[in-house]
Amino acid sequence: MAAADRHSGKDVFLEYTPTAGSAIDLDVDYRSLEWAQQLNEIDATAGDDDWEYMLDSFKRGTFNITILAGVTTTYLTPGSSGTLIYGPEGNTNGLRKITLPVKLMDAKESTGYADVTSLDLSFRVTGNITVATFSA
Repeated sequence: MAAADRHSGKDVFLEYTPTAGSAIDLDVDYRSLEWAQQLNEIDATAGDDDWEYMLDSFKRGTFNITILAGVTTTYLTPGSSGTLIYGPEGNTNGLRKITLPVKLMDAKESTGYADVTSLDLSFRVTGNITVATFSA
């Protein structure tokens, strides 16, 4: 892998815009971020098959992030839908811009004893993902 293809988590751009609200900056002091895409399969094994035979089915995606306190939670309620814009390398002109239609499935705030408060957000991808580039 070329050095130019690598990036640091400190450069991440992440913004959530709920359908009924304004854009919320989520890349402020985040602790972890996980984006997963999966493919469901249908078991089509039958008769005298020696091996399982699987057919591709629906795609599924999740986007989970843990951030520190300081983000407004006004529009971060489970069940809200919106758009997540993710820039793994940042949001500079020409860098990857991944747009995901999402639904917020879980929002959990926690505070450890004498520790910083964090907010865990779990989004489910609800439609086609668009990969483009940021432009000025």
